[in-house]
Amino acid sequence: QEAFDIEGLIRYSRESLIAADADPDLVWSDWDVLFVVHAGADWQNDVFQDSPIDLPTFSITFSDSELVISDEGDTLSSMITYPESASQDTYQVALNGGIAHEMGHQLGLLDLYNVETFAPTVGFYDLMDSGNLASVFVPSPANEDSRVEVVGVLPSAVGAWNRWLVTFSLGLEPEVVKGDRPRARLRAIQARPPLPPN
Repeated sequence: QEAFDIEGLIRYSRESLIAADADPDLVWSDWDVLFVVHAGADWQNDVFQDSPIDLPTFSITFSDSELVISDEGDTLSSMITYPESASQDTYQVALNGGIAHEMGHQLGLLDLYNVETFAPTVGFYDLMDSGNLASVFVPSPANEDSRVEVVGVLPSAVGAWNRWLVTFSLGLEPEVVKGDRPRARLRAIQARPPLPPN
């Protein structure tokens, strides 16, 4: 049984932002994404299920009644909660994959795995499914002759559906290719400035 529920996570999130707002040197408008790091590991990586009070890693967007208004009048509407370390229970986890996944939520991307059962749908092919869990084997710090698996080091890219979703939400209108075309120039979503016409 987990030691948290959605109401508790909302309360934790709001209280974290309110506590941070007490710092007079913090200017909220300097930041696009609010990222709260807590001590310890996270609930998702508690393989042995012996740390039920670990906070989960999550992104949250507050409802209108839960918004936090800073002392300067800034409206704080969303944040990410992340652990200082995700490794536990002999399971080695880099923070890269989870951070990339949670940042995807800040761009409006949705989880592609089943959020009730955690079963994958597209697996490692998309960052918003299991792609944040891609692993590599690295030399063991304890024994250079052996290797240890580290999860999350090299997360997968965002898949086609999520790329379309970001393109749509940013108001970009990619060229629609109709009929036969011997050549088409494909533009990277990050490309600046726009490509010249074909």
